[in-house]
Amino acid sequence: MAVTGRPSDYSEELAAEICGRMTAGESLRSICSSDSMPCLSSVYLWLGKYPTFSENYANAQRERATAMFEE
Repeated sequence: MAVTGRPSDYSEELAAEICGRMTAGESLRSICSSDSMPCLSSVYLWLGKYPTFSENYANAQRERATAMFEE
């Protein structure tokens, strides 16, 4: 029987899902609380290691902040 757990390896699919959920208004802490998502520390490591993810993450944060401000 295979043991599954939180993903810890970077993938463009996971990165896109994280950024998409943030753009939709969800916090990173909330996203990372899901068992199918990486933990916060993994995401923070990815931000330093993958420039494209870091840029997309920053854009998602801005879009989330704008949406929250408009409400």
